[in-house]
Amino acid sequence: MKRLLTKREAAKLVSMDPATLMRLAKAGKFPQPIKLGDSANCHVRFDLDELAAWIEECCAAREVS
Repeated sequence: MKRLLTKREAAKLVSMDPATLMRLAKAGKFPQPIKLGDSANCHVRFDLDELAAWIEECCAAREVS
């Protein structure tokens, strides 16, 4: 079973404001949230494994630069 984080938990993990995190996700620069429902205001969650992979990619890109 996947471990899902709330928007606030995900933002805290990557030291970002939740609004910034959602802007980056909308721009395709952050893992996409999983919508729990059909409405525009439904709850969203982030996959912990996807966040960990994104963090690793950021660290690897920094080391190459």
